[in-house]
Amino acid sequence: MPAHGVRVELTATSRVALQRYTFTRSGKVQVELDLQHGLVYADTPRVVEASITNDDAHGDVAGTIHALNWVDRQVAFAVHFDHPVVERQVLPFREGEKAVRQLLTFDLGRSRVLEVRVALSTVDITGARANLATANSKGFDAIREAAREAWNALLGRVKIDAPTRQKRIFYTALYHAFLHPSNIADVDGRVRGPDGEILQARGGVYYSTLSLWDTFRANFPLLALLVPERVDGIVQTLLQHHATYGSLPVWTAWGREIWCMIGNPALSIIATAVADDFNGFDRREALDAMIKTATQPRQHAPDWAQIDTKMLDRYGYLPFDLKPNESVSTTVEKGIGDDAVARVAKAVGDRATETFFAQRARNYAHLFDPQTRFMRGRDSTGNWRPDFDPVTPTSPMSNPGDYTEGNAWQYSLAPALHDPQGLVALIGGEAMFGHWLDQFFSLNTLKTNPFLGQEAIIGQYAHGNEPSHHIAWLYAYTPTPWHGHARLREIHRRFYSDKPDGIIGNDDAGQMSGRPQI
Repeated sequence: MPAHGVRVELTATSRVALQRYTFTRSGKVQVELDLQHGLVYADTPRVVEASITNDDAHGDVAGTIHALNWVDRQVAFAVHFDHPVVERQVLPFREGEKAVRQLLTFDLGRSRVLEVRVALSTVDITGARANLATANSKGFDAIREAAREAWNALLGRVKIDAPTRQKRIFYTALYHAFLHPSNIADVDGRVRGPDGEILQARGGVYYSTLSLWDTFRANFPLLALLVPERVDGIVQTLLQHHATYGSLPVWTAWGREIWCMIGNPALSIIATAVADDFNGFDRREALDAMIKTATQPRQHAPDWAQIDTKMLDRYGYLPFDLKPNESVSTTVEKGIGDDAVARVAKAVGDRATETFFAQRARNYAHLFDPQTRFMRGRDSTGNWRPDFDPVTPTSPMSNPGDYTEGNAWQYSLAPALHDPQGLVALIGGEAMFGHWLDQFFSLNTLKTNPFLGQEAIIGQYAHGNEPSHHIAWLYAYTPTPWHGHARLREIHRRFYSDKPDGIIGNDDAGQMSGRPQI
C-alpha cells in the first residue's frame, strides 16, 4: 500500500493469522480495527451483536461477534499487537451497525514495524486465546518460512513434467483444491456443532466449508488420493454432524447447515472413502447414518430443503405437479445418493439394504422419455411436461423449473455419475450414446448466464457449473473415446489459464480447480 506509506505482509499457521506492517516513518502510527466489516452474501445487516474487551498495555483485544451470513455464526476472537495501544478512538456508528470500529494509535519508536496476530474460535474467547498461543514461540519470518515449506511439501505430492505456464496453471489449481474443507476445532478439540452447542470433536478435528454438492464429484476424490490423512477426519465430521443433528450434512459453513443445493451428497463422500478402503471410522455407524439420511425427513430443515422419500417411493420419481421445482434434478441426484448407500451396504455385508437401495438408485429411468431421449419432468398421472424445451436452463432462484442450474441436456447425463452403463442402454447403446454426446458438444444454443449455471459454454456443455463436469469422460462408453480426449484438451485450453481470471466462475471450494486434476 505505497499510497499509505506502509508495506503489508501476511502469513499464517493452521490456527493463527499474522500481519506485519512496515511503515515508511517511525513514531506514532494508526490502525483501524473494524469488527463490522465482512463479506455479506445477502443485502442484510451482517452483525447482530458484538462485544469487545481491551488491554491496551499489552496490545490485546478480544471479544465475540454474532453474525448472520449464510448461517448464524458465533465467533470469538483474540488479537495481539506487539506494541501497546497508546490511544484508542471509537468511531461513530453508521446506520445499521452493531459492532464497533476503533482507531488504534501505536508508538513504534524507531522500529517502524508493527505486528498483529489474530485467532478465532467457534466456542469462546478462551478457545480463541488458546489458539492464538499456539504461535507464540515463533517469529513472523519463521512462521512464513514454515508455511512455505508446508505448502511446497503438499503441492510436491504431485510432480508433472510440463512447460512453465502449464505448471503455473496446474499448481495454482492444486493450491485452490487444497484450501477447503478447513478444521475449525479449537486446539483442545472443542467446537460449536450444527445445533449451536459445544461438542468435543472426534480425533480433535472438525471440518467445515463442506460444499458437498460441488466437491463430491471431483475434489473429494482428489483429496482422498493426495491428502489421505484428512479423509477419516472429514468422514468423522459428517458422522458427528449426524449424531448431533439427525442427518448427514448438505453444505456447512462455520459448522452450521446451510441446506444449499439438492440431493444427499454426503452419501457419496462416505461411499468414496469406503471404496478407497479408509477405516478410521465405524462403517456400521456410517451406513446407519446414510440409511437414516436417505429415508427420513431432515429434522431441522425448512420445507424447501426436504426430500419427500414417501412421494419418491410411491411414484418412483418426484412428480412436477407435487414438487413444482427441481423435480428431475432431485430425483436423479437422490439416485446418486441411493447408489452410494447400496455400495456401502455391500461393503458392510448388509445384502437386504444393498438390494433395496440399488433398486431405488434406478428411479431415474422413470423420467427418461424414450421419444426425446431426455430426462423430462413427469406429473403424478404419468404425463410428460408439455411445452418441453431441452435447451432451456432452470434454477430455483432465477427461472424455476425441473432442473437445478442446468437444462435437460445436462441433467440427462447426471445418472452416469453412478450408473453409466444403465444410462447408455437407455439412450440406445454405445453408438447412439456417442452420437448423443457429439450433439451435446456441438449444439450451440446457450447463452452465458451464471445465475442459471451456464458459463464457459461448448455446445450444451457448461464448464462453469458442476452438472457438466463429468460429461467429457463419458466418451469412454462409446466407440469413439478419442472424441472425449479432444474435448478435454479443449476444456483445459479454453477455461484454465495463469491469469487472474484463470478459473471460470465460482471455484466452489476447490471443485472447479480439482476437476481437471482428477
